[in-house]
Amino acid sequence: MTPQSASGNPKTPSGGTLQIAFTKLALPTQTILPVIKSARMTRVSVGDKTYMFLLGCDQSDPPNPVAVASPDGVNWQPIAWPNQWTTTPWSRLDIGLDTLGYDYRQPIVFGGCSQDGNTYYNDTYLWTPSVYNVGSFPGAWSQVGSLAPSARTDMAMAHSGGWLWMMGGNGTPGGPWHDVWRTFGSSWQCVQANANWSVRSGHMACGNESSRGMADCQLVVMGGCDINNKALQVVWFSKDGSSWTS
Repeated sequence: MTPQSASGNPKTPSGGTLQIAFTKLALPTQTILPVIKSARMTRVSVGDKTYMFLLGCDQSDPPNPVAVASPDGVNWQPIAWPNQWTTTPWSRLDIGLDTLGYDYRQPIVFGGCSQDGNTYYNDTYLWTPSVYNVGSFPGAWSQVGSLAPSARTDMAMAHSGGWLWMMGGNGTPGGPWHDVWRTFGSSWQCVQANANWSVRSGHMACGNESSRGMADCQLVVMGGCDINNKALQVVWFSKDGSSWTS
């Protein structure tokens, strides 16, 4: 156990007191960043800065969509939701969220489910800024793509080889899945309908984000739960999204 001084700070080996300073971040106000459930986060480049996009829903009844952005995790600004979403009104749980392109300028939202868990969705929305002003978020959401994966939640997304990839997830009917899809934003392409890793949801995925072609594509899938809600441990690798090894 580290020896303590009378003030509670640990002592150095020489007997002196090691001074430790903590900085408390100012928290956003409740009106800007309310309690958010089923939150999803990604990074987005606006102007010359990188921002965090946080999407989810609040705890009102019925719940309202929440979309905010911050350059530092302290100062948050609201972002408009698609008109199709705010006029219902409703908010989805467990959406898929990531960004398109090497410059991370277009957030993409896929799927999710209703608050009661009875309805799953498979539509895709892109957010396109109209002006790249630092600290400003004028832009619009638009629904894209005709071909899409089955309606689902709790999928994994990753960048590699210039594509945005989506793997697995859960939904009804037919889920969970072990399929692999990819998109440039306009439509989805099924790369593997039955990957040799088991069906799963709530898993993680990552890719070689610096790659700009399939020649050096690298995807990793790990964790999650199977159809019986049993935790999975094996890590899987792929260079094309179709063939996988553990």
